[in-house]
Amino acid sequence: MQVSGYAGVHSLLLAGAGIGALPEFVVGNSLTQERLVPVLADWTVYRGTFHAISVAGRDAPARVRVFRDYMREQLLRRMEAVSRHGDLR
Repeated sequence: MQVSGYAGVHSLLLAGAGIGALPEFVVGNSLTQERLVPVLADWTVYRGTFHAISVAGRDAPARVRVFRDYMREQLLRRMEAVSRHGDLR
């Protein structure tokens, strides 16, 4: 089976199609709600870097600033949870 995005893999995992590798920010709620369970939790497929490129400061449109601030907050929150607990539970 082949899918081209996180949402497709997530849906397949929730349907019981097997195991898969997804970032914690994608499956965090499913883990918290125990709809998914971690397997091979100490194993890492790939750690990547997230880059967001936009107009800096107040020159950016409001929607870009809101999205940028939201993503920054969410990513920091997830990273803090992982550093405190080792996972998102």
